[in-house]
Amino acid sequence: MISHYLSVPSLITRSALLIAAAAICSVRAAAAPAFAPQQWWLVGPYACYSAADFEANEPIENAKNSSGREWNRVVGMGGRELRTLVVDGAAPGLVDLECCLGPVPTNVCAYAGALIRAEKGGTATATLTASGSVRWFMNNKLVAETKQAGVQKAEVTLVAGLNSLLAKSWKTGGEWKVGCTLEGLPLTAEAAPATVQPVKPLTGRRNVALWSEGSHVAVSSVVWRGFPLNERGLSVLNDGRRDGAWTSLEVDLMPQWAWVRFPGLRKIDEIVVHAASADRRPLELVGETTEDGGVTFKALFKVTDPKELSIQAKFPSMSTDNVRIRIERAAVPSRTGFEQVQLSEIEVFGEDATGEGSLAMAAAEPKEPPASRLETDKKFKPTVQADEAVATVSTPWYRIALDQRRPRIAQLQLDSLGKGEFKINLLRRSGAAVLVATLFDRPAFLPEGKLVFEGNVARYPAVTVAPGVKLQMALRFNEKSFDLELTTASARNIPLDSGVFRFDLDFWQTPTTFFGRSTDCANVVALPCYLHAPDAGTFHVTQSGDAAIFRQCASADDFSLSARQFMNIAPREGVLPKGVWQSTLRFDVDAPRAFPELTAKEPRLEGMPRYALNIAQWTPSKRVLINNVVSTPCLLSLQFYAEMGVYAPVLADGVSLMDLVVPSVDGYLNGLGSHLYWHGLKVDVTPPGTWTASLESPGFLINSAWYAVHTVGGKPLLARWLPRLEAVAGHLEAHDTDGDGIVDSVDTGHWFDTYKLPAGVKEAHSTAVNYEAFGNLAELEELAGNSEKAAHYRARAKLIKDNYLKMFFNPETGVIGGWRDKEGKLHDRMFPWVNGYAICVGLVDDALAKSIVEKFVAKMKEIGFGEAQYKYGMLTNLLPMENDEWNHHGAHAWQGYMNGSITPPYSHYFLMALYRHGFRDVAEKMLWAQVESFDKGTFNAGVRIPYMPQRNPVGSAFYTWDGAQSVGEGYLPENWHAYASLFAGHYGIRFDKDGYTLEAWSPLKGKKVRCGMPVMGKIQEFMQ
Repeated sequence: MISHYLSVPSLITRSALLIAAAAICSVRAAAAPAFAPQQWWLVGPYACYSAADFEANEPIENAKNSSGREWNRVVGMGGRELRTLVVDGAAPGLVDLECCLGPVPTNVCAYAGALIRAEKGGTATATLTASGSVRWFMNNKLVAETKQAGVQKAEVTLVAGLNSLLAKSWKTGGEWKVGCTLEGLPLTAEAAPATVQPVKPLTGRRNVALWSEGSHVAVSSVVWRGFPLNERGLSVLNDGRRDGAWTSLEVDLMPQWAWVRFPGLRKIDEIVVHAASADRRPLELVGETTEDGGVTFKALFKVTDPKELSIQAKFPSMSTDNVRIRIERAAVPSRTGFEQVQLSEIEVFGEDATGEGSLAMAAAEPKEPPASRLETDKKFKPTVQADEAVATVSTPWYRIALDQRRPRIAQLQLDSLGKGEFKINLLRRSGAAVLVATLFDRPAFLPEGKLVFEGNVARYPAVTVAPGVKLQMALRFNEKSFDLELTTASARNIPLDSGVFRFDLDFWQTPTTFFGRSTDCANVVALPCYLHAPDAGTFHVTQSGDAAIFRQCASADDFSLSARQFMNIAPREGVLPKGVWQSTLRFDVDAPRAFPELTAKEPRLEGMPRYALNIAQWTPSKRVLINNVVSTPCLLSLQFYAEMGVYAPVLADGVSLMDLVVPSVDGYLNGLGSHLYWHGLKVDVTPPGTWTASLESPGFLINSAWYAVHTVGGKPLLARWLPRLEAVAGHLEAHDTDGDGIVDSVDTGHWFDTYKLPAGVKEAHSTAVNYEAFGNLAELEELAGNSEKAAHYRARAKLIKDNYLKMFFNPETGVIGGWRDKEGKLHDRMFPWVNGYAICVGLVDDALAKSIVEKFVAKMKEIGFGEAQYKYGMLTNLLPMENDEWNHHGAHAWQGYMNGSITPPYSHYFLMALYRHGFRDVAEKMLWAQVESFDKGTFNAGVRIPYMPQRNPVGSAFYTWDGAQSVGEGYLPENWHAYASLFAGHYGIRFDKDGYTLEAWSPLKGKKVRCGMPVMGKIQEFMQ
């Protein structure tokens, strides 16, 4: 079993411990005998494979983490949450972890904690006992540790108020106990309620689906960053409370299901399904049961268009151990285009029956054992370095460290350049390992099995991974690829929660993303696909044998210490079949390049295969291109990904970054919420003027759709989208309150989200975006044959152009200002990204554009911004912000976050203004400085997690001028925005409605250059 958690619940944080009802002790003023906690909070067990794993500090142990930002939950194996248990000690001050957490193998870890209240600060002597390795913390500070069983003494300092005592215990064999007593302070204990446990089931006719009966509920989908559990760790669908709701994932559509498994056979005849709301109530549902592990189902009843929220169904009495409620159709609120279902409780009425159910995990052995079929290849002999813990296989293209004792990949690294430079481990400490996560049962710990090499093949013996299930893992190594073979043998069909093998990916180091197709279901990446680890390289993953998929597990978001990025290999049908299932995945190191006939000849682009796909991140759970794989969707960044995507490398097997723009646009048009667009609205059913988002978001949505239509989609996609794009334009027009074409701010922010843009402000950048959007929409209308509508949108664009410079040009600085407030004041801090965008979309004639660029180049020289800083991007602004212009919170001075800092996002627009208006020398210096940063991995600091170290300690996104410090969001694909300038600027490759052409000033002009890119759904072979 694998599961080394990023964090555990908040038993060490003060406010959270109060909420969680942790063990509470009170410090009294009078002297008293030694005191020992009577109750403990426990979390675990989870896998801990080495001393290094045990000694590595987790967020829960970090002394800086004193603000109480921990969550009272932890993502466990199978993508589920583990909740803390409040337990009574085995004796005063002593807790038996194995007794409380259940029988466990060796090499597992758990936390035990208690909370102490002191009326005033003081020092106490702690007597600490343990049966083995333990680390003790008081208020997040390490106070004692040992690798031996025995007793320790430690002086601990308590502060006035609440104090947290925490033991991190590692079981390596024998007993598993920890204990503590405190002397020197008078202590008395107050009772804390123990965690609720299932009670012995009742008899007779009753609701047999209740959690207290031992029944379990599984669901077909889960909203990302959420779980179908309440604060007690009970399923909201069978805890008897009806005060919570399970909501299906919006992009997963119908059908959806909730599946109840009883602890044994039950004779049932009635089911009541409670809808949580009228908006998302089931309109068509089927009750069904399976006798073959979920391969086929027998219908019990069907209900269509029920009138009540509590839907009752009676049927002839029958015996089964499971019932599935399958929802085929649900009510859709008018504000959204997503068909979701929302339930609060499922009741199943019946009584006990005799016999064994089909979903019970049986210990019967499979009839046929699993057997690896990988054959050795004498043409390749891998380099293997081994010690007691791991055997490491290395080639110049990849490095894999295999656990010597259990079927597990401890490290996975690659280098798409084949130089053997392995700076990034794609995996967290739990690695990638065998894990059979069944739908209703907790996964077993990873069993032991000794690794054996035979030539270029490494095999583990078949191990038992669940009752009645054996699995064998084998790998075969070649120079630029390796094969991962998984073979299972099962005594019965078993529905799976996730899969049979899990990658625990380390997004702190680099956010590994999987690129599939726009047709993939939510949470699924079908094979073949591409696995890209930014700044390391890319695997092309193919599959043979029985059908398999990659399946993503739900997790928390990037600002939660509980965040995980799990990707599983699973049988395609979601059921582990009876008998033998065998699938082999081949991981080929790929070297993607855009326009390879050009870029392969340029020595300065030697490193492109490592970063060419850094320009996008795909999240299967939301089916959108996103900031990073564990982030929130960001409509306000989508245009960046489309602009860079038109120059993305051509991939095989129908995988395309531009293809993934399509479901992203679909999602937002249907009402998918995102950053600064929290409550997404279906654009074509929402009254004009009531749809709000960040200022640039509506225009970015139209422009991104234009890119998708003109590359991969063509007229069929246009026909599907055009009415909804017109609705977006209608909302923009409705926000033009005074008829000048310029949309007024509704105070929903901007990508530069620290700037103060209250309602009524007119903002220059989003106005330029809208100008481009109306022009693009007019062109799409012409393409669809709608000349009148095309003329309307051209008129809207002309209205903006007629008033743009009147509203935003500053004659004092000679450049375009940032925004004009309601009082008429123009706020101009010399924003290069504002001016660059306006120039690029044609709002400024050539003469004025050249003058504006000259003003910026001169001002940059005047303030000392030059070639030494180009490698970090472009300045956010050249003049310091005034205090009333941004939400600085007193934390960011000049050169700080969004105030004179250097940022790579948005740099493409200013670079293109330089290229187009006679400043190629300056543009080349700026561009190639950033390309050098691409090579060095400067812009990839992984995903920012509070209190945890980044691979790149400087950070990313917003740099000080000396490059020593950066404050930002962590990984952003738009950090590689200058990637588009490489092709549009340096090579002068233009993309417009006519496809790919060469600019008049392109150094390639006069040549016929191979293109090979999609235009209107077809491949354009050449450009000139």
